[in-house]
Amino acid sequence: MKQIKNDILQHMRGAIFDVDGTIVDSMTLHMKVWQEIAKRYGCELSIKEVSEKAHGINDEILERIFPGQFSQEEKQKIADEKESLFRQLFDPEEHVIKGFIQFLDALEKKNIPMIIGSAAPKENIDFFTTTLGVKDYFKGAIHEDDVIAGKPNPDVFLQAAKEINIPIEDCIVFEDSPSGADASYRAGSKTIVLLTNKSKSDFKDFPNIIAFVKDYTQLAV
Repeated sequence: MKQIKNDILQHMRGAIFDVDGTIVDSMTLHMKVWQEIAKRYGCELSIKEVSEKAHGINDEILERIFPGQFSQEEKQKIADEKESLFRQLFDPEEHVIKGFIQFLDALEKKNIPMIIGSAAPKENIDFFTTTLGVKDYFKGAIHEDDVIAGKPNPDVFLQAAKEINIPIEDCIVFEDSPSGADASYRAGSKTIVLLTNKSKSDFKDFPNIIAFVKDYTQLAV
C-alpha cells in the first residue's frame, strides 16, 4: 500500500483511537482467550462462532455467549478472569502496530490532542499504554465503564470528543472494526480504518471512511 498523503489529515483537530486492532494487533488473541473462557464455563465455540459474538463491551459479549445464565456479579467475575488471562498472554513487542508510536510523536508535535475511545476495560487500556510507554500522549481514555452501550452506539466517541473539547466533526477516529466505523459514522466523525483483521469489503456501508491503511507508516503527518 502507498503512503497516504498528509492532506487527508490536515484538517484534523483531534484524534480518537480505538485500542484492540488499532493500537495493538490483538484481536486474534482476544478471540482465543474468549474461546478458552467459554470452554471453562461449559460452552464449546469455534473461533468463527467466537468472532461473531465477541464485539462490544464484555457484559454484552457474555450475554451473547451465555444468554441469561449469569448474574451481573458473576459476569463481572468472568470478564475479569478473561482480561487477566489476556494480559498474561499479550506480548507488546509482537502486537503493537507498526509506526504507531512514531505517529503519536508526529501528532504531538502538531499539538493535536489525542484520546482513547474503546470498548476495552480500563485495566487493559492502562496496561497497553503503560507497557508501550505512550500513556502521556493521551488526554485520557473513554472505556467500557464510561458508556451504557458499546459500539456501534456512538457514545464512546462523542464522550471522547467532549473530553478533549474538540467538535466530533473535527476529529478523526482510528478504528479497525465495522462496528467501530459504524459508531464513528453515527457520531459524525471521519474515520481511518486499520486493516489489521478485516478487508475493505467489510466497510462498504460507511461513507465517513477517508482512508484504509495497513499500519501507521502509511500516514504522513
